[in-house]
Amino acid sequence: MSQSHRQLGIADLTVAVREVRRVTGCLELVVGGSGALVALGTRAGDLLRTVDFDIGITQEGTLQGVKDFDSKLGKQSEFVESHGFYVEHVGESLLTDLLPVGWRERAARFTIEEVSVLCLAPVDIAINKLDAARPKDFQHLSRMLHAGLVTYDEIEDAISHVPFSFLMPKYREALAKVRTMI
Repeated sequence: MSQSHRQLGIADLTVAVREVRRVTGCLELVVGGSGALVALGTRAGDLLRTVDFDIGITQEGTLQGVKDFDSKLGKQSEFVESHGFYVEHVGESLLTDLLPVGWRERAARFTIEEVSVLCLAPVDIAINKLDAARPKDFQHLSRMLHAGLVTYDEIEDAISHVPFSFLMPKYREALAKVRTMI
């Protein structure tokens, strides 16, 4: 089935979290990308139009189902047939290792059926988009800026606080490309 982008909401996040827990036993996870903007609700508007939630599992010892994650919750799973979106396990380290200090404090926090859910803040999503540096990521970041979910100053400040200084020039160059899109 070819998924079409639709606006995701908290009910979809609840379903995703419930199923991630069922498959993996996870009790804490991080949501990145467009799916994390669910925490902002209608303020994120059109930016919630996506086909997936990017999720990283944070607790050690709860990864028994990760090997089955894609087949049970991924792009080609029965889950997507039933719910119209899929869950992509991107790994907590991919979502958080390059983020500025304090990402946990900035994250929106939910508890859904005993699972602690951290939705990355817009500025941290922006850093992930700059790191991925794909045209679709630049477009998404441009739309976030246009919607006022994050500012250039916030992103510049975040770049100055990433844990690896060698990444700063890469991120600043990527942000310069995004500036030309607006």
